[in-house]
Amino acid sequence: MTLGGRGALIALVLIGCGDDDDADSSSSARTAKVVAASLTSNVQFVDGIVELGDIPATSAGSVSLRQEDQVLSLAPNTAQIMALEVDNPDEDDDPVVATLMQFEGDEENHVEVPKTSGADAGAADEISIMFSVDNDVCATLCNDTFEISMIQAVKLESKKVSKHLTRTIKLDCSEDGDPDKCEDTKPSEAGKGGKGGSGGKGGSGAGGSTDATTVAEEFARVLGINNLALCKCPEFGMVTMAQECASLLPQRAIACIRDHLAGGVDSESALVVNTLYDDLAAAASACTSCDLTTCDPQLLADALPMLSEEVRAQFETCAEMAGGVIGGTPMDAGTP
Repeated sequence: MTLGGRGALIALVLIGCGDDDDADSSSSARTAKVVAASLTSNVQFVDGIVELGDIPATSAGSVSLRQEDQVLSLAPNTAQIMALEVDNPDEDDDPVVATLMQFEGDEENHVEVPKTSGADAGAADEISIMFSVDNDVCATLCNDTFEISMIQAVKLESKKVSKHLTRTIKLDCSEDGDPDKCEDTKPSEAGKGGKGGSGGKGGSGAGGSTDATTVAEEFARVLGINNLALCKCPEFGMVTMAQECASLLPQRAIACIRDHLAGGVDSESALVVNTLYDDLAAAASACTSCDLTTCDPQLLADALPMLSEEVRAQFETCAEMAGGVIGGTPMDAGTP
């Protein structure tokens, strides 16, 4: 789907119009995308960098990965270490420099973690990756357990990429999820090709719509990508994902904004959100390159006056609750 098409989807869904004929109408597919987006936003890998696009195809076929734990169980507000064993016959001449990870269902980005990350980088054939799971990971999900796959690979000094390895991720939201998010698809079917429910014909408003939730996740994700990218720039302290991050706005405010959008907004604000989504998506590469002439740190702040008073107040409250403001100087935006 083109950026313009995605923008139109945002405008329609947020004001509750919907489109039953959209190509991505499968309830199970939508649920899997929401789970993947929530994991991408709320699983914080130490020193991890969000990169646009899928993990590159294998270009170093002699390099392979192994793992002892086939299933990785996650829950809100936890910290863990994930281990990988690497078989690289050319380690002396072309060593492993980073691990690449992508939650299946998130088709827009993956995470790259340097091999030197963390207190223990492991032996030459072993990588230990430290990460934490934010408390909000289940905020927009049903109160059940989800299983999706995570694709893993390693990148060599030559930029070549190893064979891919799949790890099963089991996310337990049974106590922290929202039962109101369960009406369309059983959570256990997410990512498994289930048929899902018939939802979408009831004419319900955006507040209870799985579509609205998906769109809110997508907007929050592209906002988070740009925000994190700018946080790597000198003007914003070059902080890592494990530290407090703020450029366009405090990073912790993004989940709050996502939740407000998932409840639906007025038609005037929906059009502004539509334009913002397209602008943020178009600026992503510039933000990653620290090109502040193309990636304007004031982009979100400049859009605030165009939102309705209620939505503008919600956005600003989210920023204030996270300890900062939207826009301003790098230090005003939050505490790097």
